[in-house]
Amino acid sequence: MQLNNMFEQFINSLSDVVFVTDLKGIITFFNKRAEKLLGYESQHLVNKVYIESIFAPNELSNYAQMLSKEFNKNFSNFDSLIAKVLLLGIDENEWIFISKQGERIAVKLSISVLSNEKGGIAGFIGVAKDVSWHIEEVEKQFSLLLEMFCVIGKDGYFKRLNPSFEKLLGYSLAELYSKPCIDFIHPDDKEKTSTIINRINGGEEINYFENRYVCKDRSCKWLAWHTFNIRTKSKPTDIYAIVHNITEQKRVHNELETLSLVASKTNNSVIIVDKNGYVEWVNDGFTRLTGYLQLEVLGKTPEEILQGPVPKPTTGIKTTSIRKPFNEKIQGYSKTGKPYWVSTSITPTFDEAGDIDRFIIIETDITKQHLIENKILENEARLSGIINSAMDGIITFDSNHQILVFNSSSERIFLCPTKYALGQQIDTFLPELTKYKGLATLSSILDNITGVRSNNEEFPVEATMSQVDLGKEKLYTIILRDITDRRLSEKKLKEYAKDLEKINTELDQFAYVVSHDLKAPLRAISHLSEWLEEDLENLLTSDT
Repeated sequence: MQLNNMFEQFINSLSDVVFVTDLKGIITFFNKRAEKLLGYESQHLVNKVYIESIFAPNELSNYAQMLSKEFNKNFSNFDSLIAKVLLLGIDENEWIFISKQGERIAVKLSISVLSNEKGGIAGFIGVAKDVSWHIEEVEKQFSLLLEMFCVIGKDGYFKRLNPSFEKLLGYSLAELYSKPCIDFIHPDDKEKTSTIINRINGGEEINYFENRYVCKDRSCKWLAWHTFNIRTKSKPTDIYAIVHNITEQKRVHNELETLSLVASKTNNSVIIVDKNGYVEWVNDGFTRLTGYLQLEVLGKTPEEILQGPVPKPTTGIKTTSIRKPFNEKIQGYSKTGKPYWVSTSITPTFDEAGDIDRFIIIETDITKQHLIENKILENEARLSGIINSAMDGIITFDSNHQILVFNSSSERIFLCPTKYALGQQIDTFLPELTKYKGLATLSSILDNITGVRSNNEEFPVEATMSQVDLGKEKLYTIILRDITDRRLSEKKLKEYAKDLEKINTELDQFAYVVSHDLKAPLRAISHLSEWLEEDLENLLTSDT
């Protein structure tokens, strides 16, 4: 369809975009403002290009799908553009044009019928006003909002999104605009959300609902939607929504529900305090442990309730000083003043802004365990005292020959401090044990073995060894003494015995000689006496 020159000049002088199409949607006129705004020359478009080519991708196809559902009839892209024009004579809507340079330009487009001389439809005329400056201003305001804000068209696509969506979900704005918003929703929430959107589009006011969106990294975020729509002639148009990320609140809520269930059944003491450290709730386990009822502790801090008559460093913890999960063994006092020990876990929970909103304290009564541990420590100290007071060296090592115990006498014997000996190989001090890798065949009495002091001096050792089987591991204990002095004494005794034996031999020889020399004169005297007796026999009386 051709326009007369005067009418064409008039249209070219307008500040709005004006185009004309035939009945099939092919551009037959493109005014100067359209050329300037979109960067195309009319000679390259007129009678050559369909009007839908200047629209943003998916704009008309999405609109066609929406109309197809609304009228239960299939619409082509161009048919959807003129459907309401044919029905009402005119249609006005907001669209996105794409310039030759690829720039997105928001326009408010009014389309009406162009009649021929016979009153029939000759084509369609469109008048578009550039509203980009308005959209840019709105988007600028959008970008300044900390909360997420969006506009959803009746076709189910996002029409406006502020950057907060991009930051939260990980998709670019272009990706979010390219698909129906329902495609980003968690599969379990799609049906519910679709129903809600249809009800809103049908005119029902639903101001709040929740659903889960799937992020680009496949994680999920819980979103709370505060919705409202703007009505035109009593009919709702786009859906406007302020959206809050409630993922953390959901997590905390679920945890508290679980905790509440567990806390009501557990024997452990559970305390919930607010961000200032004041008790909000306690379970029955707390009452059994401390003797305090919930009404007695509400509004108080755990520290002032449980510290007892004389606060100690190990009694209570200042809850509000904790910024991350904390575990500690602390002492408390019951209502009657009886002391007890608990293993305490304190976990802070945070609000959406990252600030602490409460603390969850779980306490396990370990009083019996604590007393047993103290008894064990006392016994260990007593045993350590006995071991270190022993005159003999006592060394315990494992099946890998690694030293575990090295008492004070061992320090003195080997001239090595315990802190240096622990962890070393027993072979360092008793090299002869190297050949006994199994140690099971080793005699319990170790005679004639050699020890080595830290200064490499060797010395004789007398030792006994015992074995303890701990299941997967065996421990060996050697009780030993340095017998250097004894060996020296034994050597001297041997030398003394040898000298004594020599002396005894010499004495025997001397006695023999003396005995021989003395016997000869005595025999002579004996013979002389016999002679005198014989010669004087008649003269001698019995008295003589």
